[in-house]
Amino acid sequence: MKELDYTARMTGEPYLYFETKVVAKLMQDKIEKEKMVDMIKKENLFQYKTKKSIDKIFNAVYKRLCVLDEYLLNIVVNYNSQESKIIVLYGLMKTNRLFFEFMNEVFREKINERSYKLNKSDIMAFFDSKREQSEKVAKWHDYTLNKLSQVFTKTLLEAGLINNKVEKRIVIPSIDKGLIDHFIEIGDAAYIKAMMGDMII
Repeated sequence: MKELDYTARMTGEPYLYFETKVVAKLMQDKIEKEKMVDMIKKENLFQYKTKKSIDKIFNAVYKRLCVLDEYLLNIVVNYNSQESKIIVLYGLMKTNRLFFEFMNEVFREKINERSYKLNKSDIMAFFDSKREQSEKVAKWHDYTLNKLSQVFTKTLLEAGLINNKVEKRIVIPSIDKGLIDHFIEIGDAAYIKAMMGDMII
């Protein structure tokens, strides 16, 4: 599989939990991709005031959902639970290299070290290290990195992995052992560790 490139796409394509559940239901119902977009627009399934960004958001969400198997897709569709939120976050990490590396190198290490406060300085230090490693990231404006920092924080909040935007205390999710075992079985233990720390496995 080709390695993903770094992208700042999350500034316009954040967590999108509600939209992901909408598209996941259409996928589970075996609706054709082209018909999904028409349904979303005609029935205003995303509940947007305008149709301007629907295509862009749909494509982002669809790409994330395509990495899920039937077991994981079913949880996203049928459960409003921590597990559902974690799977949506997993889909985001699988399709966004920068966010996965942040979770793996910063969030996971915070849990491993039992240092449960996530500071903005932690996120910006991560971006600084990526600027040194990648010519592409080095060219990004400070504004872009500050915006990504905000989106990363909001994503963690919406996924239930930090308590609030101000304190930003890490909350280790409570996940059914069967789901953890499934991630291990499909070879994606690294993603569950990125969200819960190495001690989970």
